[in-house]
Amino acid sequence: MSRKAHPTRYPADQTLLIDADDTLWENNIYFERAIASFISYLDHRVYTAEQVRERLNRVSAARLLRVAMA
Repeated sequence: MSRKAHPTRYPADQTLLIDADDTLWENNIYFERAIASFISYLDHRVYTAEQVRERLNRVSAARLLRVAMA
């Protein structure tokens, strides 16, 4: 009996939540660098880099709460 491979489909608005264990802490520097690079690339004309990061943090936290409650 042969099985057909079906691609897994996920909703476009899906968020991946990862439990922060020891192996992830040492990789956090790469995440922080990516965020810093993005903010630098954005080069917002009105908000400072710190204000942009704060907004990103608030959006991320709100999204996490919304998804976690679902």
